[in-house]
Amino acid sequence: MMSFSKILMTVAVGFAIWYALRWYTRKPARRGAPPPRRRDAPAASGPVEDLFACTVCGDYAPLGAAPCTRADCPRR
Repeated sequence: MMSFSKILMTVAVGFAIWYALRWYTRKPARRGAPPPRRRDAPAASGPVEDLFACTVCGDYAPLGAAPCTRADCPRR
């Protein structure tokens, strides 16, 4: 039969294992390690343009682009 001290020791060991696993699976930044260095985002390459869908072929092209070489291009 298990005595009270054995039951208490089993619960304490179980709690210690649970706490150690919970600590180990945390993010490294929360464990005391320094956070990883971030790189600055690259600058935008230019202004954003709206696109339209061609009614003939379905391709997308910027509104200010030159018309394509197709004979049935709607922007000619």
